[in-house]
This record gives sequence, structure tokens and C-alpha cells, in this order.
Amino acid sequence: MAIFGNNVTGAGSGILDNTILGSFYSPASSGEVTKITAYIQPATTGQNFKCAIYSYVSEGDVGSPITNGVSNQVNPGVTTVGWVDFTFASNPSVVGGVNYYLVAWGNSVTGDGRLRSSGSGVNTGIEKALTYGTFPSPMTGESVDNTTYCIYATYTP
Repeated sequence: MAIFGNNVTGAGSGILDNTILGSFYSPASSGEVTKITAYIQPATTGQNFKCAIYSYVSEGDVGSPITNGVSNQVNPGVTTVGWVDFTFASNPSVVGGVNYYLVAWGNSVTGDGRLRSSGSGVNTGIEKALTYGTFPSPMTGESVDNTTYCIYATYTP
């Protein structure tokens, strides 16, 4: 097993309620992704989340979810921050050396569910306000920032 993304915990955060947040990362080699893991702090025990792997068009230009790249919905059932795993109905494949956006999304609840971040990079993060539902394909109208979100993918090279 190998990972790509950011598996470092952080104190910074972005609000996930009806907002897609993520950063781009590149796997070292080609393989099959078995899960995405995100460092999330739910606002309530009833908050739902899901993740996706998006194609990378260019810095700040997100394409569409890759084939089989949308995770199952997860309700962590807690309000404490922690690593949450998201699996897939069928595992997606990634190509080594190619950038992908790893993103998370939460439904709207009382309070603010958050995706934690640690550090920054130039134009590494994206944000898209959108009512929770089906991931857009392609994603348009996203904003770019310098956030490095705590989200990573585990894959089998």
C-alpha cells in the first residue's frame, strides 16, 4: 500500500457545509485507490460527508471526477476531529506522476463541519460552494487558495 496526499494533522480548517474543499496531489506510481481518508470535524452526529478524486486540468482548474472516483457517503457519528475513511463501490485507478484533486463535501447542519488543513502551497487548494448532493461534472466556478487540506488516498501500486 502507498498513499498520496497530506496525512499530516493540522489546526487550520475550511467549512465543509455545502462546500467542496480539496487540494491537488500526485501519486508516485500508477495503481488502484482503495480509500480516501480526510481529517474531518463534524458539527453534529448527523452530518454526512463524501469524497471524490477529480482530474486535474491545471492549477485551480478542476475537471470531472475520475471513473469510479466518487466515494460512498459516511456519517462519522461523532463531533470530534479525526481521520475518516471513505471507500468506493468500485476502486478507481490513478496514473503515477499525474496530479489529482482530492476533495471532501458535507451536508448543511447546525454548526460548521470542517476539513482540517496543515500548511500551504501556491494555489494548491480549491473551494466550491454547492448544495450537498451529486458531485458536479465538470466542476466550474471554484475558487483557488493556498490551502493544503488534510486528505489523502491509499492505493495499491
